[in-house]
Amino acid sequence: MVLTRITLWQGLTLIMLSLVLGSTTVLGQQLSYTNYDVKEGMPSSQVYRMTQDQQGFIWLGTGAGLTRFDGTKFLTFTTLDGLPDNDILIVHADAKNRIWIAPFRAEVCFYYKGKIHTQKNDSLLSKIRLESHVISISENEQGEILIQTKKSLYCVRQDNSIFRVESPSKMASVDFVNSGPKKNSGFWVQGGKNLYSLINDKLALEKFIDTFSPHSAYSLYDTDIEIFRTGLQSFKINVLNGAINPITVSYPALMTRWDRVNDSLVAQGSTNGVYLFNLQLEGKYRYFLPDKTVNDMLIDREGNWWFATSGQGLYKLNSQEIKSYLLFESKNRPAIVTTITQWNEKLVAATDIQSIFQIDFRNSKADHPITLDSSYIEFHSASRIEPLSKELLFLGTLSHFKLLNRNLKVVRDVNIGVKDFSIQNSDIVAVATSSGVYRYRCKDLSLVDTIWPKRATSIFADGRNIYVGTLDGLICLKDGGMVEKLGEKLPVLSTRIASIRKQGQDTIWVATNGNGLVAIKDGILLTHLTEKNGLLSNLCKSMEIRGNTLWLSTDKGLNKVILNVPGFPTTKYTTADGLLSNSINALFVSDSLVYVASPAGLTYFDDKRISSSSTCDLVFTGLWINNEFRYPDSLQFELPHQSNNIRFDYVGISFKSQGDIQYKYRMIGVDTNWTFTRETSLSYPTLPSGVYELQIIATNKFGIESELKKISFEIQKTLTEKTWFRVLVILLTLVGAIFLIYYLINRARKREVEKASLNNRLMELEQLALKSQMNPHFIFNSLNSIQHFVMVNDIEGANRFISDFSKLIRQTLDYSSKSAIPLVDEINYLKTYMNLEKNRLEDKFSFEINVSNEILDGDFYVLPMILQPYIENSIRHGIRYRRDHLGTIKLSIGKIPGFIRLVLEDNGIGRKAAEQYKLSNPIEYQSKGMSLTADRIAIINRSMQAKVKVLIEDLVDQHLTALGTRVTVEFPDNLS
Repeated sequence: MVLTRITLWQGLTLIMLSLVLGSTTVLGQQLSYTNYDVKEGMPSSQVYRMTQDQQGFIWLGTGAGLTRFDGTKFLTFTTLDGLPDNDILIVHADAKNRIWIAPFRAEVCFYYKGKIHTQKNDSLLSKIRLESHVISISENEQGEILIQTKKSLYCVRQDNSIFRVESPSKMASVDFVNSGPKKNSGFWVQGGKNLYSLINDKLALEKFIDTFSPHSAYSLYDTDIEIFRTGLQSFKINVLNGAINPITVSYPALMTRWDRVNDSLVAQGSTNGVYLFNLQLEGKYRYFLPDKTVNDMLIDREGNWWFATSGQGLYKLNSQEIKSYLLFESKNRPAIVTTITQWNEKLVAATDIQSIFQIDFRNSKADHPITLDSSYIEFHSASRIEPLSKELLFLGTLSHFKLLNRNLKVVRDVNIGVKDFSIQNSDIVAVATSSGVYRYRCKDLSLVDTIWPKRATSIFADGRNIYVGTLDGLICLKDGGMVEKLGEKLPVLSTRIASIRKQGQDTIWVATNGNGLVAIKDGILLTHLTEKNGLLSNLCKSMEIRGNTLWLSTDKGLNKVILNVPGFPTTKYTTADGLLSNSINALFVSDSLVYVASPAGLTYFDDKRISSSSTCDLVFTGLWINNEFRYPDSLQFELPHQSNNIRFDYVGISFKSQGDIQYKYRMIGVDTNWTFTRETSLSYPTLPSGVYELQIIATNKFGIESELKKISFEIQKTLTEKTWFRVLVILLTLVGAIFLIYYLINRARKREVEKASLNNRLMELEQLALKSQMNPHFIFNSLNSIQHFVMVNDIEGANRFISDFSKLIRQTLDYSSKSAIPLVDEINYLKTYMNLEKNRLEDKFSFEINVSNEILDGDFYVLPMILQPYIENSIRHGIRYRRDHLGTIKLSIGKIPGFIRLVLEDNGIGRKAAEQYKLSNPIEYQSKGMSLTADRIAIINRSMQAKVKVLIEDLVDQHLTALGTRVTVEFPDNLS
């Protein structure tokens, strides 16, 4: 069987090979692209030019605006954002990270730090006067920018001054065709058939070339080379020595433009794809995107190849490290590989019709064919293939279990439908089938025993135990015959099992058909990985473990899981990376080489080479302060306190990662711990005043980290938080405290003075009260009464009166020195006084004292000698003037909430009639006891929370005839 390889360098398509080779089995390498168009977010399918800026963004000039691409999202600028026109023909990123833009109309502008600078709003560009649209924008090694139209050249110097290049007089009728940077300094300029050098603002003729084309698309000027095309022939000129060398290749007549890709590669776009020439290898080229009109080509800093097309958007050539091939069993039927393995340093692939390919990838260089040794064909799909030794190979199909020799001839054959098998040891192989699980001897496939009598989907034998996957979950057949149904014990293992592998000594990994990836140890769940943890899909198909790396195929692509790192970081590979299909049937891993079989063909790649060529850049794209956008042109700033609602926009740029980028960040000043996210913005709505530093790192799908990016900022303190204000407040507080202390001291002194004055006044009042109670008139009357008792020879009455009088004198002297006395003592004092007055007035009145039980049972205190002046007043001015001996004085003492109430009532002539007697006897002694008592109570009430209350009432009948007087006195019940 003959095998021929289709190489990119030969530029032949798979269809052409099929026609030439007829029914011969072939192996064809395929190119894989990712296409971005309007449905992915581009504003237009028309892409004229591309450039990559210093930050890593790719800028596209399209038919509907200027577009910036970060690998995930397209951001488009239009006339609404300040562009003079939406049809952008030229874009160029300079060393200062300005994006120069030339629209279809006769204007030039550039984007810089979030703003579009035009000839209307920028003082630099306002000096440029264009008579037609721009043909070329280029930059030399000194950072000078040359803007070229048909009739004029404008050079923007490093100091941002502009010089307009005047055309030589003999060129007055000749148009400028093209221009480009000159090595070391200056520019090349083509005018008609003349080649000029522009150095120090002077245009000098270098040479005349008769074969020059007048079309700008047919020439290229870049440092040390100049390429031009005439007719169907292209030439390369070494401008340093003038040597002209033809580029001998045939290509379509209608080309779009030349483009310098890098130091050795030049791309020629055309209406039928793009040709990539290696200037160091004469006659060597590569051909991409046939039938597509390619306007521009770019190789980015990560090594990705991009193609701008007319009408079909943007194309990215997927990783060239990932090589994909089609296996053809005939010219009309590509082979569908269902299982693969490695045997005798060759890859062995079996298909859905049991074709077997042996492929030697060691000779997979561009100039060597990959050889296919032989094939064995039966029309039954292969389920698993695995070598037993260098001489023997197991093959399981949906109808047979076969043992093949080195020539792929059948040595032994068992008629049974194989789902999976596992070599338990050198003598025994365990086979999972649609009818059960059996063990066979390896040497002759003789049946040893049946270990599970039901349908199985997968199997793994680790020597001691045999793990069997079924439609209903995982079971473990232990050494000794015991069956452990792990699917019943662990719900995550209760679904269909696709693959089982072992890591280390005792960790079993299980790939399920719907529940993701599960790790168990001794029947205990260790880990459960799903789409939420980073898997492409929960529907797993096959699995391989090499060391601490697990490779898992799914219906949505390939996963690489690192098992010895916390969090099990996962790298994803899909068609966007170069796989032929996301639905993967089988895989095999040898060191860092990964082989993937899918319905679309066979793919292999070196995982180390893919990750080593990847990069990751992190860029801050926006700063929102109180919902207002600010371009992050400074990574250190200060904000007013009220501007503390902040959002940071950023993006990690890794075009190989296809947007699969994780970020870790921390805000120093808020938290020192790292937080992980996949969001491209961070919001802090209410930051307090203080100094902060946002630190963030982007990590791409291959684990490559960006540089640590930092933004330092300060939120100003409020007035009350500022040091000078706090010092001022402290000083003012100290001064205020001093004044307050001074005030309090003065007030305390004044209070002491007032208190002393009050005490003195109280003492004076008490003395006056004592004098009022011991008034001469009372004493005189008492002595007269004693004399009367002596004269009538009533010695007993005199003795009794003298005894009561002396007792009253002693009590008065004793109580006058106390602030409060027991209520019982006050009652006894009042009884003594009223008895004396009653005897003196010859029983002109009677009195009674009623005390409530609540008072009798309690221990209450009252102010001394408060009630006596009122009793005296009742006797002298009320009872005294009655014409009969029926005067009465009644004292009632009771308890109300918080107070002791004393009610004194008499049936005297009343206060109005008593006033008339006073007026008629002005010389008579006037008692001041009541007024002194009132002053005394007022002074005492100043120092008491509960006040002493006095109420005097006139008692009258319905005709307003005086019936006497009532005095009510209430003392607080907490006096002591």
